[in-house]
Amino acid sequence: MAIKLERLVKRYYEGLEEGNILARKCPECGAVEWPPVYACNECGCKETEWIELSGKATVKELYVPTVMSRKKEFDDLKPYAYAWIELEEGTERNIMLRGIKGKNAEYVRSHLPYPCHLEIVQRDGYKTAIAAIDPVDPELLKK
Repeated sequence: MAIKLERLVKRYYEGLEEGNILARKCPECGAVEWPPVYACNECGCKETEWIELSGKATVKELYVPTVMSRKKEFDDLKPYAYAWIELEEGTERNIMLRGIKGKNAEYVRSHLPYPCHLEIVQRDGYKTAIAAIDPVDPELLKK
């Protein structure tokens, strides 16, 4: 990477380049921080440890973007929406969710919580992690 990254951020992005989505886990209370931060937001412990996330998650809430929230720099990631997800490791966050469009958005919304997963995507000069909806059976959309 061309930019100088702070140590924590650097290790996170190195992990993405290696195909791993990393987080920090608190040895005191077990809370998982993703994206990673040094100190635990639950108990304040400053000795968190690196872990690799499973990538498994569930959609808790789904928000289809409006015209004001659609940005041209995200056109290559279409179709997408925004969602509140919970990782298998317990962390929750608002994130871009790929694969949402028309009928499957209605189906997913009516079957919450719905499975999704994290995936690593290439952006302009770096990799990042976003969520993607697990496939919806097309036969289910006909019902």
